[in-house]
Amino acid sequence: MLSRVNNPVARYYTVYPAGSAGRSELLSFLKAAYADQFNAQEYQDEKDITERWEWANIKNPNKGSFKSLSWICRENTSNKIVGHFGVMPISLKYRDVYCPAVWGRDLIVLPEFRKLGVGPFLTASVLEEVKDEAAIFMIAGLNDNDNVYRMYKKFGFVDMGRIPLYVRANRSFIPFLSVIGNFAIKLFYTPSDICRHIRGRNEDVLFKEIARFDDSFNKLWEAASAPFGLIVRRDSAYLNWRFADQPYWDYKIFKASLKGSGDPAGYIVLREGGSRGLRTGVITDIFASGNDPDIMTSLVDFAVSHFSKRDDIALIRCDMLNKDAGRALRECGFVGIPSGTRFMFTNIKGGLDAVFFADRGNWFLDYADSDLDLSGQRIT
Repeated sequence: MLSRVNNPVARYYTVYPAGSAGRSELLSFLKAAYADQFNAQEYQDEKDITERWEWANIKNPNKGSFKSLSWICRENTSNKIVGHFGVMPISLKYRDVYCPAVWGRDLIVLPEFRKLGVGPFLTASVLEEVKDEAAIFMIAGLNDNDNVYRMYKKFGFVDMGRIPLYVRANRSFIPFLSVIGNFAIKLFYTPSDICRHIRGRNEDVLFKEIARFDDSFNKLWEAASAPFGLIVRRDSAYLNWRFADQPYWDYKIFKASLKGSGDPAGYIVLREGGSRGLRTGVITDIFASGNDPDIMTSLVDFAVSHFSKRDDIALIRCDMLNKDAGRALRECGFVGIPSGTRFMFTNIKGGLDAVFFADRGNWFLDYADSDLDLSGQRIT
């Protein structure tokens, strides 16, 4: 049992590490809690739920000294599980040092117990539990959920605004989008715009699909990460956990290297899914040195070329908070459209520069850094 936070709701509920619950009880709760959510299909098969649970709570290479990565809330009278909240630990590069940090994830309450204070009580309890272990607690998402947004603001979360969303109409779908496409896309795009923005391929950058990240990507990280002020550490252990060993998506991983060298100069991770009702190609993660904008632009250009071979892909999207990566996207024909994805944080540890953290210009964040990409829309 956790130390109870000073909250009147504590008379009726208690928060415990999720490991204290039996597997069958936990699975039953998750299926019931997500039954009315957009990703309900992900919480129907018990084998799938278990695999994802173990990936998030046991196999994360950044678990470190965290005693638990998930917590449940029980009703005191019935001992029933009524809520859950978890964290995803990462190693965050802050200037030239690394700090343990967490993303909040999977805050969910049984439908019949919503609006009774369970969510805020769980959040307060988890913030208290990890405050000594994590240098910063971050949230991404919300999608204009004003009630959840106000809750996080009450807990002192700093609102960093929206994570920019960039989209590009896929070449083969230009006539289709010009008739029924998203209004924002039609507002920015015409077929002639697409053609004008197509960038010539840099023939000195070669691409190869890979299944896993080897140790050469550790060298890439050490060499390429220096220009970034705040960025999730992308070493091979983390990248393999996040992309090669995860149970969610069929990711396609591509290594970029310069002609005549087998060493990685960058990489890009792509997948397919749905966005705004359309089959979409997603740039999930992209990384290259901040001092080499040509490699970053070549990576984006490769993604455009990769998806253009598919007649059923209508859009290409990339969620990205970084001005240099945003510039590369625009050079390859992407435009920014309104995003519903907020970025917020709290619990900056003493000794860290809170002003530096609050400057959007210091961050590099994309779709894969938080839990956003783990529950995207699927179109079959």
